[in-house]
Amino acid sequence: MSLDTITIAAMSVTLCVPVIVLLYMSWLSHREEPAQLWWCASFVALLFALGFYGPRGYISDFVTIDLANAMVLLSIGLALVAARSFNGRGTPLWVFLAAPALWIALCRIPEFRDYGAYRMAVFSVFNGTIGLAVAVEYWRGRAERLATRYMMVATFLLLVGVYVCRLVMVAVMPLADPREYFHANLWTMLLMLASVVVTMAIAILAIAIVNERSEATQRRLAEIDPLTGVSNRGGALRQIKAGLAKEGAGGAAVLMFDLDHFKRINDHYGHATGDEMLRRFSEVAASNMRDGDAFGRIGGEEFLGFLADVDQDAALSVAERIRQAFAAIGVADGEAQVPATVSIGVAFADTKAADLDELIHAADKALYRAKDAGRDQVCVEVLAGT
Repeated sequence: MSLDTITIAAMSVTLCVPVIVLLYMSWLSHREEPAQLWWCASFVALLFALGFYGPRGYISDFVTIDLANAMVLLSIGLALVAARSFNGRGTPLWVFLAAPALWIALCRIPEFRDYGAYRMAVFSVFNGTIGLAVAVEYWRGRAERLATRYMMVATFLLLVGVYVCRLVMVAVMPLADPREYFHANLWTMLLMLASVVVTMAIAILAIAIVNERSEATQRRLAEIDPLTGVSNRGGALRQIKAGLAKEGAGGAAVLMFDLDHFKRINDHYGHATGDEMLRRFSEVAASNMRDGDAFGRIGGEEFLGFLADVDQDAALSVAERIRQAFAAIGVADGEAQVPATVSIGVAFADTKAADLDELIHAADKALYRAKDAGRDQVCVEVLAGT
């Protein structure tokens, strides 16, 4: 059972052309992602490599060996650039040009050029190393939690595995002409087929990962209050539900905030001052809460916060710290200083098994007590049975 290089090249070219078109169309739909253009360049380089491979034995070896393999190395180097671009990182020219340039230089050495086992071993090491770098780069951005990112890591590791198998094959069968490997046995043919399948999988994932990021961004923006930049009602409630669902030994607290006399301030000083007050309070509150806590604007001058794994004293301490910090900064309107205070209701339960609606209702009750008591203060409601 055998495969000739012309057939393999023709089949791969047939697959590469639509991939390039799809990647370019993906970029047209997501122009904010330059990684797609780098992926296009990567597959264009691969297309040239395949075109150079095809007529091996009919035209100069410089084209079919030196340039063809250099273009493959350029292709995977551009894949590394695409991965770094997707992570928002730039790439120096030498990163993706070093391997092709070194390959061309090595091919000028007769002992290297004339012995296929050496060429295949070095070529596999270069490709495997760069492929591993691409996998590491995608893994670097795992905090984004995109499923396709993990799939991309796994796929590039598979590609690295293919090149490791090629190295083993060279060690076991050190043939002078690499074309002899294609006819050696079923396993060598399967390795070649695996390379094609993995490469096509990478192309599919390169498109899918951009789509997944775009959808995640749209979902995130749908949960952001455009004025303050914090979560809106839907986003805050989703975060609180997620916080209550997490395992933890501590209690839970919901904080309800209401900016004092906000309507009067809005009417007297104007909406611009009112908007600035909302933004300043959001900054103060968010800066006085932990990264894992939830906070959002739920409407008008009302805000909602959530603290997980806290005791009652710690929850009250956070609320009091926010109240004092907001009162201290104030909001300027020209030369006048606008009084800025906030009333806060805290609902505490010593277990996160508490019902969210009950917590919010209790926080609302505590908030009204704070307002009835003269505003600019913190009141607490402890859920019964906790």
